[in-house]
Amino acid sequence: MKANVIPTPAFDRDKGTVSYSIAVEPGPVYTMGKLSVDNVDDELRDAMVAAWPMPAGAVFNEGAIRGFFATHGIHPALERVFATVNLKYTLVLNEPNHTVDVALRLEKKH
Repeated sequence: MKANVIPTPAFDRDKGTVSYSIAVEPGPVYTMGKLSVDNVDDELRDAMVAAWPMPAGAVFNEGAIRGFFATHGIHPALERVFATVNLKYTLVLNEPNHTVDVALRLEKKH
């Protein structure tokens, strides 16, 4: 979540080019914090929470959120709902304990 990318340029003035060497210093490992599901009824919220792929304390992976919304044949009832709405999410980093809270929101398509 907090990686530091350090590009170092190398200039070749004779050729008029520049190339970069990239170093990355990984940040601390963040884990899944709280999950909230907004703008849905209790039944749909319960179904989404039950199907959520990252339990609290698991290493956080933002790709799992996208994958949750893009499944095919894994959660058919949810997939039918997801096909009819705009799916949004917000991440909140909690620095002291290195967790990420996720807020999911379903909005009607216009």
